[in-house]
Amino acid sequence: MIDASEKSCKICDGPSPLVGVVDFHKSCLEFGQTYLTLAGIPIYYRRCRQCGFLFTTAFDDWSPQGFARHVYNADYIVVDPDYQRVRPEGNVGLVKRLLTNATRGVRILDFGGGNGTLAGLLRQSGYAAETYDPFTSDNGKPTTKFDVITCFEVFEHTPSPRDTLAEIVSLLHDGGLIIISTLLQPSQMGNRDLNWWYIAPRNGHISIHSRGSLTRLFDGFGFKLVGQADQNVHIAYASPPSFLSS
Repeated sequence: MIDASEKSCKICDGPSPLVGVVDFHKSCLEFGQTYLTLAGIPIYYRRCRQCGFLFTTAFDDWSPQGFARHVYNADYIVVDPDYQRVRPEGNVGLVKRLLTNATRGVRILDFGGGNGTLAGLLRQSGYAAETYDPFTSDNGKPTTKFDVITCFEVFEHTPSPRDTLAEIVSLLHDGGLIIISTLLQPSQMGNRDLNWWYIAPRNGHISIHSRGSLTRLFDGFGFKLVGQADQNVHIAYASPPSFLSS
């Protein structure tokens, strides 16, 4: 039985009551009005009263193997057909635009990079790029630090956002840059209940940020969060890197 008492927010420790429940098979396909057959597995979400962070604790004890078996399995491409090529190809242009002033000596880590496509495309463009995905169990953590860390579609997938950011920061050189993509809650999120298409446990979307929650998360590590023209994209740094293009 679900514990209906308020829990502490994973970002700011504020009170976070239950706000609703969705089926495990709720997916991002609902953006296009496509709905999976119900799994019959309830996933309860909470929302922080202070920072607006929306999250579930249903996956907090899962291992990488559990995520690989039940979320990032052979059927994952059905609910996220763009992850193999379309999204990485689009992200290459974004990285190159932000790093126009960078020399090819800048080292890039694609954190949560899945199949490594983005890192491979960046290498083809002349950058020194590697992939590390802690959500899989078959690759080791890098032993060196990087000038730029990209985190495309990562922060909505982690059940432990502070731990994930701590790991990212541990891999970043002082004066480095973090490039993030995660879709922020709409301004009228409070009126939407859990019907928004981006709330999608079948896609692994278990941590849904507000502007306030994402800002607080990075503030806690001494990083300034700056939004780009697309509200899906954000950059963060302790001080503006010399190689960041305006």
